[in-house]
This record gives sequence, structure tokens and C-alpha cells, in this order.
Amino acid sequence: MVNSLKADIQLKHNAVIGFNEQLKEQAIKQSQQDISTLINQVFSLQNKVENLHAQQSASRVRMEELQQQLGNNQDAIAGTRKELTELLVLIEETGNKLLAIEAAYKVAEQEYNSAHAVYNEYNLNLTRHQSKINALQQELVFKNNQLNDLTYQIETNQSQLKQTVESIGE
Repeated sequence: MVNSLKADIQLKHNAVIGFNEQLKEQAIKQSQQDISTLINQVFSLQNKVENLHAQQSASRVRMEELQQQLGNNQDAIAGTRKELTELLVLIEETGNKLLAIEAAYKVAEQEYNSAHAVYNEYNLNLTRHQSKINALQQELVFKNNQLNDLTYQIETNQSQLKQTVESIGE
């Protein structure tokens, strides 16, 4: 059993030695990868520096162009301000005209509302009179029908009375 344990210990020891060698190889590979990454980063940074120099140069040219445009724009703004002042005067005049038109419109609207109220009152009275006329016409028809019924009844009663008198006379 001791020999068996010694053999197991030896196997474990050999496995540990194998793992250590693998770890060293992995560390070497990792270092190589790190070095490659750093080299790539250096080249990348150099490219970025060159690009930044090119951009700086292009920016200077663009800044000069923008300064020239700024001068042109300031001249154009001065002309636009003059036009704006003229437009503001025109707007004020138009606003005053609009106020006068609105006042005239309010007067016309009040006159219209007044006329409309008179018309509505007239229309309401007309409707009332029409309703009275219709009611009177219906009452007339009803009374005529009543009169006809009563006349018929009188005639019928007279006829019956005559027959009754004749019957009594016989």
C-alpha cells in the first residue's frame, strides 16, 4: 500500500510538473500576444497623430474660410436688418389698418345681431299667429262638424216627431 501511495504521489508530481510547463508556455504565448497588441497600439497611435496633424491643417484652412464667410454674413445681416426695419414699419401700418377693420367688423356684427334679433322676434310672432290661425281653423272645422251633426240630429228628430205625431193622430 505504501508503494501504491508512492506511485500515486509520483504520478501526481509528474502531472504537476506537466502543468507547470504548460503554464510557462501559456505565459510565454500571452506575453507574445501582449507585445503584439502593444506594437499594434503604437502603430495605431502614430497613425492617429498623423491624422490629427492633417486634421489640424485642414481645420486651419476651414477656419480661414469660415472667417471670410463670417465677414460676408455680417454684411448680409446689415442689409437684412434694414429690410427688417422696413418690414416692421409695414407690419405696424398693416396692424393699424387691421384694428380699424376689426372695429368696423364689430359694428357691422352688432348691427347684424340686432337685425337678426328683430327678425327672430318677427318670425316668433309670425309663428304664434300662424299657430292661432291653425287652431282657429281646426276649431272652425270642429264647430262646422258639430253644427252638421246637430242639424242632422234636428232633422232626424223632426222626422221622428212627425212620424210620432202621425202615429198618435192615427
